[in-house]
Amino acid sequence: MSSHEPPIRTGLLAIVTGLMFTIGPSMVDLSLPALPLIQQSIGTSALRAELSLTVVFLGLALAQLIFGAFADRWGRRRPLLIGMAGYCCAALAAAFAPDMVTFLIARLIQAVCYGVAIVLARSAVVDISDERSTARVFSTAIMFMALMSVIAPAVGGALLAIWSWRAIFLVMSAFGAIVMLAVAACLPETLSPERRTRLPVSRVFSTYGGLLRQGRFAACAIIGACAVTYQFTYNTGAPAVVVEHYGLQPATAGLIFSVIAISTALASQLNSWLLRWRTPSQMMSLGVTLSVVCSAVLLTNVLTGVGGVAMFVVTLFVLMATIGLIAANAMAGAISSAGHQAGAASALVGVVQFVFGTVSSAIVGVFHDAQGRPMAMAIMALSLIALAISMRTRSQPSTFASV
Repeated sequence: MSSHEPPIRTGLLAIVTGLMFTIGPSMVDLSLPALPLIQQSIGTSALRAELSLTVVFLGLALAQLIFGAFADRWGRRRPLLIGMAGYCCAALAAAFAPDMVTFLIARLIQAVCYGVAIVLARSAVVDISDERSTARVFSTAIMFMALMSVIAPAVGGALLAIWSWRAIFLVMSAFGAIVMLAVAACLPETLSPERRTRLPVSRVFSTYGGLLRQGRFAACAIIGACAVTYQFTYNTGAPAVVVEHYGLQPATAGLIFSVIAISTALASQLNSWLLRWRTPSQMMSLGVTLSVVCSAVLLTNVLTGVGGVAMFVVTLFVLMATIGLIAANAMAGAISSAGHQAGAASALVGVVQFVFGTVSSAIVGVFHDAQGRPMAMAIMALSLIALAISMRTRSQPSTFASV
């Protein structure tokens, strides 16, 4: 991080970073209403449209894992813009794909390019901000991302009603181009040549091992991953509980899930405001403690039925809000602790989140239960892991004092 005057105002940096964060949910959620039509149009029995989501998540994880180790070698601005240009071109290719194989390849390239770009976007924030400012920027960015998660499926549905599924990917490309232009206009290079790594390629990936051995990085990365995984787990398990167990209509369930999603955005903005008086560590600890309470209430609800669907929904609303109190502060603490290896740290944070989220989601999916018991147990376990690590960090002030 630089001690001189930052080259971009914090408010503008938060907006640009927020726009970058919205690309992720737009890439996934815009396409959700179109999957059945894509299947009818170019799908086959062996290659279904739903595979495109698997391809996207795989591409995001692999891009961050592979590129992250090199992200501190070449600066931020140019590779970020190249990544976004590749994203836009791949979205265009998906829009005009004549068959499912071409479509899946285009989606993979789209995800890889965005994976590269988001690693650099997160790293650029840390390059020029202290930890508190970084947490505030990420809070705003997460608010943008949460709001896009609410808006994107509705926009995708509207595009389908007016045009065709191909229009969704044209809009995806156009939105990506707008974000790219905003980055080009507002975000300068944040990693000067003298601060870039000079490690040989053969040793670059060893930086991941070094980061994982840093107690502060590992603690913040795991706590943040636990919080983000609440979302993965909830997305997998909650629809069955609301629709199958409680018998709500899909339209009503969709409205409920939209309201729950807004809680993350609201809490992220609250977190940004409270960081004027509280440290990122204090806000993260508050979120972790609250998530444990919510997890216990949720587990009691699904095991006993006490409180019914109202208790289930209210508890999930508060639980998803804790993501807004934890994720940005944990991300800021993890990446800020890495110094000149911020790019690698940014990538590794993303990979850890994907690993946790994929494993938890898979467990809930395999042990499908309309009552929601595997979901609640997984969330309870995650919250206790986060609490244990948080308590351990507080007991070691010499190592974690600035987390």
